Amino acid sequence: MIAERYPEDAWIHAYTDGSATNAVANGGAGVLVRSPEGHTSTAGIPTGKYCSNYAAEVQAIMQAASMIHDSESECPQVVFLSDALSALEALAGNKLPRLMEKLQELAKTRRVVLQWVPAHCGIPGNETADELAKLGAREEQPDNPVSFAEKKTLMKAAM
Repeated sequence: MIAERYPEDAWIHAYTDGSATNAVANGGAGVLVRSPEGHTSTAGIPTGKYCSNYAAEVQAIMQAASMIHDSESECPQVVFLSDALSALEALAGNKLPRLMEKLQELAKTRRVVLQWVPAHCGIPGNETADELAKLGAREEQPDNPVSFAEKKTLMKAAM
């Protein structure tokens, strides 16, 4: 279905995933970006000592947007493929202004689509992003600022 709706020869595919130890610590963001021109870029980055899966997922989408913005691809269409329904719903509800701003900047020169994909169903790009997120989570973690909303999430998970 993804290949039919967003053919790889006409769309940039950006697979994103996030991971955190016990869903609340040592986060990692994973990104796989493929362009129709045949270029592939990957990133597995640490997202912080105090980081939920959700925050890591959001960072992964942000990283993918930056990678696409900085890429040399001239493809006018990009689809972000994420298994993080909560992050996609937060974007739709205007709850992630920094990420929304980043995507709107990208949308000035490209058609941008956000597409949910099921997790752990054998979708190769999504599985690669998952592996990259886990690698990022194992790297040395920065001391990261934690928002009030994220603190609430972390405290709920600790109970």
